[in-house]
Amino acid sequence: QCGQSEGWLGGGIFVYKSVLTVTNCIFEDNTSDGGGGMFSRQGNVVIDTCEFKDNTSRSNGGGLQLNHTEAIVRDCEFKNNRADQSLSEYMSVWTERVGE
Repeated sequence: QCGQSEGWLGGGIFVYKSVLTVTNCIFEDNTSDGGGGMFSRQGNVVIDTCEFKDNTSRSNGGGLQLNHTEAIVRDCEFKNNRADQSLSEYMSVWTERVGE
């Protein structure tokens, strides 16, 4: 479980120019300036069967923020996330390609 953390980007997980697979993880009660639960920039990520709940971003992507990242987000739930500058309370994406 990734929970009750606070960070500049990605309260639960921050990915930068890396490859990451996350499976069966709960991102809960995290806070950050971008991507309350998780933030990825220039990464390659697979997020499978995860739950993003009660995360807060002071800017965009309350649950998850993907910037210039190749991503597969599969069978995930987003509940009660918040983005103060509200591009999206659930997920905010700036990317070249998103799969599935």
